[in-house]
Amino acid sequence: MYVLSGPLIMLGSYFQAIGDARRAAILGLAKPYLFTMPLVALYASSFGEPGIWFAMPTADALLLAVALLVLWQASRQRPATAPSG
Repeated sequence: MYVLSGPLIMLGSYFQAIGDARRAAILGLAKPYLFTMPLVALYASSFGEPGIWFAMPTADALLLAVALLVLWQASRQRPATAPSG
């Protein structure tokens, strides 16, 4: 799941660059605050120390799902452009 970290960060940076602060914030803040911290606490209490190591890959997988939802929602809001020619 570590392979996903770079592209997901770049996706959040893309939305920030185009001025879409809401989507950039969702993609930038969901992993550390919404997923990682609760998963570390949950997995540590359930599985002990090995559970802590599984929290980050799980958070990456959950962020991938959120990113796909954000991209799907963004594609539905973007008006279709007519081909020029």
